Amino acid sequence: MRNPRENIAPRRRTVRKARIDVRMTSESKELLVQAATLRNTNLSDFILNSAQKEAEQVIAAHHVITLSERVSRAFAEALANPPAPSKQARQAAREYLSLYHE
Repeated sequence: MRNPRENIAPRRRTVRKARIDVRMTSESKELLVQAATLRNTNLSDFILNSAQKEAEQVIAAHHVITLSERVSRAFAEALANPPAPSKQARQAAREYLSLYHE
């Protein structure tokens, strides 16, 4: 009879080369250990996963502009019905075209 474990592919371990040392209070460490235990993971993985999620949220928030309803409506209106270009805008367009498209 075959061993059922023979059909299971070996788990690949991720090689981690970078390291960060963190100093914290014993209370903070206890809190993190308790949370890691509740998530059924080790402390390092818990901290890394939590920090990565927070980093992704910070970066996403940096790249997103949130407008109030009033400003959002004004923006949409300007896109749908743009005002005629001003004299200065027409002059700037002529200068741009003469510099870069002749």
